[in-house]
Amino acid sequence: MSEETSINQPSQQAISVLVVDDDDLFLRFCNRMLEEAQFTVQTAPNGNEAIAMAAKYAYDVILMDINMPLINGLACLEELKKGHNKTEVIIVTSKGDLQTAVEAMKLGAADFMTKPFQIGTLIDKIESLVAQAQTEDLSSDERRRNDRRTEHEDRRTERKERRMGDRRAANERRLSNERRLSNERRLSEDRRLDSDDPVIAYIQQNATQISTRQDVADVMELTLDQVSACVQTATGQSFRQWLNTCRLQRATQLLKETEMEIARIALDTGFATVQHFSRVFSNITGISPRKYRQQNRQST
Repeated sequence: MSEETSINQPSQQAISVLVVDDDDLFLRFCNRMLEEAQFTVQTAPNGNEAIAMAAKYAYDVILMDINMPLINGLACLEELKKGHNKTEVIIVTSKGDLQTAVEAMKLGAADFMTKPFQIGTLIDKIESLVAQAQTEDLSSDERRRNDRRTEHEDRRTERKERRMGDRRAANERRLSNERRLSNERRLSEDRRLDSDDPVIAYIQQNATQISTRQDVADVMELTLDQVSACVQTATGQSFRQWLNTCRLQRATQLLKETEMEIARIALDTGFATVQHFSRVFSNITGISPRKYRQQNRQST
């Protein structure tokens, strides 16, 4: 392990970055420039050391070259994501290696850069990714609070129905159905979308196959920022929010019209796990997929 890799665990206060490249000159350059930007920096000369270090320390961002000995950047990225590592990865490519960069994005890379690049651009990307991750963490905490509130509300409703007579229980179910119908209308609302916008139309039609903005950018021949701007202007939502809304439109249809298992519906509508599907569904509709299906059957 090089001298740069044998330093202490990164500070939790500063943004921590692991730079992975077999070019020692590039490692030293990045180490010096990122430290001047007040980042905590470690370096690794190959993918194997990067995997070992990522298992030991929690980095905010990993900057990794594709062309390395022993194990290339794509194989290293795939191995990192197998361990459910949440660290954001920026892939570094040569000018003629953009197709490989697109493949890296599909494997879970957050972004890519082409050598040579401006250090200021790299710093901006790192800070942006960390800020976005922190925002998502806060959103995740809010979703967990919503889940707990939903569970508590479900238990309270069940206790009330046991105490109430048939008449009150029927009235409570009627009100619950009204809330469900309101949620359905919210899911299906098109927010006055521009039907001529090809980006919005493509996401609506292919939401279950799309994973990242890069998937849309490749087809529409746009930049990632242009994709985000189109979605924000047309829907008032971020790309991820709009993608999930389109997926849930299909999911609610399957919950109502089929007997498919919820786990299968989650996968068929583009969600990686049933847990992620349930969190997104509850956050948008206010109830769990299981409860939604039960209420729809009761009303039917």
